[in-house]
Amino acid sequence: SDLISNIFNSFVNILHTIEEFDIKNPIRELSLLSKDDYKKIIYTWNQTYKDYPETKTIHELFEEQVAKNPNNMAVVYEDKQFTYQQLNNCVNQLAHYLRTTYQIQGDDLIALCLDRSAYMLIAILGVLTAGAAYVPLDPAYPKERIAYILEDTQAKAILTNAAYLAELTELLLLP
Repeated sequence: SDLISNIFNSFVNILHTIEEFDIKNPIRELSLLSKDDYKKIIYTWNQTYKDYPETKTIHELFEEQVAKNPNNMAVVYEDKQFTYQQLNNCVNQLAHYLRTTYQIQGDDLIALCLDRSAYMLIAILGVLTAGAAYVPLDPAYPKERIAYILEDTQAKAILTNAAYLAELTELLLLP
């Protein structure tokens, strides 16, 4: 009955808003929510502030979550799904690869030129777990911008996918 009441009140609010709406005003000024509903959605429901330990890193907090819920679903993106344990295994494998192959240290930067995906999350957490920082490169950036960022940051490695490999290789080989 609460749901029906809310739907009814929203409908009544829309009717009142339309009645009071001045045709000379732009349509974007037409509000479909009451002031109370707007405050509830924008302010009350967005009270998501949470204190986090200042002495722990993101990947350490992630490791704690893995220990608490190893078999819970951590990521679902399109056709890919990872439990916390599966995700952690991928993250640790990438971190180990970065440390051993590139001798990653605390001040090192690694560029990420990836589309949004579950693999982007693995890359971010893997770089942080390896002890480095990541430099995001939007594949949609102009080539000149990407080349400038890579030159400026002196990234020790670039993590990308097959779709951008040829383009990045070409950028890196330019004089």
